[in-house]
Amino acid sequence: MRCLHLIGLVLFTTTVLLIAGCGGGGSSTGGKLTGLAHSPWPKFRATPGNTAQGTGLGATGAMKWSIANASYDSSPAIGLNTVVYFGSSDGTVHAVNGKTGTQLWTSSHQAYESSPAIGADGTVYIGSRDFNLYALSGKTGAANWSFKTGGLIMSSPTIGMNGMVYFGSLDNNFYALDQNSGALIWSATLGYADVHSSPAIGADGTVYVGASDTKLYALNGNTGAVKWTYTTGGNIDSSPAIDSDGTIYFGWEGTMFAIK
Repeated sequence: MRCLHLIGLVLFTTTVLLIAGCGGGGSSTGGKLTGLAHSPWPKFRATPGNTAQGTGLGATGAMKWSIANASYDSSPAIGLNTVVYFGSSDGTVHAVNGKTGTQLWTSSHQAYESSPAIGADGTVYIGSRDFNLYALSGKTGAANWSFKTGGLIMSSPTIGMNGMVYFGSLDNNFYALDQNSGALIWSATLGYADVHSSPAIGADGTVYVGASDTKLYALNGNTGAVKWTYTTGGNIDSSPAIDSDGTIYFGWEGTMFAIK
């Protein structure tokens, strides 16, 4: 969810377009693709565990292209065929050819703090200031479906291999939706706390997310039941990252935690 504040989007040869091989990879359920796109960087921090790891190497740092006239709080995601998706403070979601910088489409959905996640079929999922989570066609930007919450969505969604889209809202709830239909599978009220944090998914499907009630939550990904919580001294707006050994890293107001 949180990222650098830039005036325009600038791409250098050392940045995300050269990072490859860390997409989540999709599966098929009932003939429909589920999970994340098998692309170089399909969501905020790239992987279900928010590890932000890639295998590409930077070259010279020379600028390839830039897009000006908007400030970007949304972190870019890279879809199939090197299409880059991101939100902007001008109220639009952008799709750009990552190799040339050519604008492919824009879609007006007030999404500029949540970062997109890309499904295995190319659908783009992104939260909005109009309280909706949108599923947009990766080819045209048209809305396939939307789901209305009770607050702003600053949390960046992620997608499980079970076909569920996970995200938090500033209405104190955390949600799991069906990836293909947008139907609500479950929601969990996290202690009357806003959820800015973007979720991470463990190898066993457990979903980890921070909340403003000072707690990091571990939720059953299929049911939303709370497995455990870890209490800090203040709001947890940062997003957790999960190491290969199961250690969970997250920050709170000047302190970094590692728990397992």
